Formats: sequence, C-alpha cells, structure tokens
Amino acid sequence: MDLPKLFKLIIKNNIEKGLVYTNPFFIFKQMENDLWCNYSDLPSVMSYEQPKKKYPDNVVWSEERGYYAHLLPYATNIGAPVISPDNISTWKNEKILKTNHYFNKKYEEIKEQYEKLLQEFEWNSIVYNATYNFQPVIGQEYYLYRRKSGEYFLSLIKPTEWRQEHIGTFELDSDNKWKKI
Repeated sequence: MDLPKLFKLIIKNNIEKGLVYTNPFFIFKQMENDLWCNYSDLPSVMSYEQPKKKYPDNVVWSEERGYYAHLLPYATNIGAPVISPDNISTWKNEKILKTNHYFNKKYEEIKEQYEKLLQEFEWNSIVYNATYNFQPVIGQEYYLYRRKSGEYFLSLIKPTEWRQEHIGTFELDSDNKWKKI
C-alpha cells in the first residue's frame, strides 16, 4: 500500500469516528495503535529518533549545558595556545636539596646531643662508682681523683692543696646528676 492511499484511509476513518484532522502526523499520534493493528506495514512515528547532530571537536557543547566555552578557564578554539604543564623538575630538585640539608642539619644536632648525653652518662657512672665517705650536697664542688691503683675517689680537697692525679671537678645538681665544671 502506498503512502497517499494510507493517508486517505486514515482521514476517512477519522471522519467516520467524528474526528476531523487533516494533519497526518497528528493522525499518526492519535491512531497509532488502531492503525498498527490494521496496517502491519505502517512505520511507527513515535519510535523514530532523529540522529544526534555531531559537533566538531573544537566546539564545547552538551545537551544539558548548551555552548559553555565561555565558562571554561582555558581556551577551547583551534587558534588557542597549547596548554602544557610546567617543567617542575628544577623546582623539585631545589626543594629536595633544601629538605635534605634540613634533615642532615637536624641529624647532626641530634647526634651532637646524643654524644653529649653519652659523655654525661659516662661521667655520672664514673663519679657514682667512685669511692667517697660523705653524703654529697647539691650545688657544692667536688674533685675526682685517681689513685695509682686506678681506683677513682671523690674528695672535697682542691687539686692545688695536694699531689694527686686530678680527673675533673664536678657539682651535684638538683636532678642528682653530676655535672662536670
């Protein structure tokens, strides 16, 4: 069946039902189910989808937002300058050197503090293991000597007052640590 005969038939059916429509697309919409049952070769107008319009790559467009190139923080046309990331290797190398210098400096400070603490521990160990027959008073000076036998002893006598091998002068602080003066 050709299309003009089909339109005439649809219009005739509408007139019989009391509907006077002359626009064939409106008729298709109204009577699609009836006609599809009667005319199996009739294409469905409702299921036809128009092909989506293809836009060139340089056009920024979407269904939801339309043309939105003016909203972007960068140029989108073909003549725009090329966007390339900065070379950050120089910056990175400089920061790495500074960071390494910082950590090396901190390491040396901690190492120096550790050595000082270790030396303080050794002196405290020597003084506490030395021989003395009195109870030391906090804040008073004491003198550490070594006998010919190698034994250490603590005394109140100054090194200028007698002839003994003087090792060092110490003071007991409030934390009960011996501090070398």
